Order: sequence, then structure tokens, then C-alpha cells
Amino acid sequence: MTDREFLQSLSICPVCGKEKLMGDEKECLMCRAYKYGKLYRFRLEHPNYAKEHRMNTYYKRVENHECTNCGIKLEDDYKFKMCEKCLRRARNNLRRSRQSRGMGSV
Repeated sequence: MTDREFLQSLSICPVCGKEKLMGDEKECLMCRAYKYGKLYRFRLEHPNYAKEHRMNTYYKRVENHECTNCGIKLEDDYKFKMCEKCLRRARNNLRRSRQSRGMGSV
């Protein structure tokens, strides 16, 4: 049994070790408020962090000749950026999306 599990079994916050837990909480209200504030400030300072991370991953996979969606290694003479499985899934999703908007299958 880890320290975290032990403190939770005693209904004490495993993060700060001071506050009591109510019900089936995993952290006390003060620790959750602190964590929320920290995340909020980070998101204010870095508004495009998720998009930049996604694009960096995409470009790294393109350079390494991997599928941009799932990351498996592609054959050297393969001309698409996605593997066959991901490409098929993307095309089916596009087809379903167009049909639901009344554009027909193109």
C-alpha cells in the first residue's frame, strides 16, 4: 500500500497531508483550487500550447516517414502521409460527414 492509498484510507488529502477528505474525493478542495489556478495561469501564458504540440508531432512524423495519425513506420516508397488503415478511416469519416450535411458522396 502506497503512502497515497494509506492517506486516502484515513480520509486525509494525499497531496498536502493536512485537510480531511469528504466522501469519495481524491484531493481536498484547497489542493484542487491550487491545481486549477496553476493550470489556468499556464493556459493564459501559453494559449496555443496544444496546437503547437500537435503540429510539432505532425512534422516530426512527416520527417521520420511515419503515419501522421498513429505513428507507425511507413514503407519507403509509400506516397501518402497516413497508413492505409488511418487513411481509410479518414476517408470514411469525410464521406459520412458529407452525407449528413446533404452533400452526397463525392
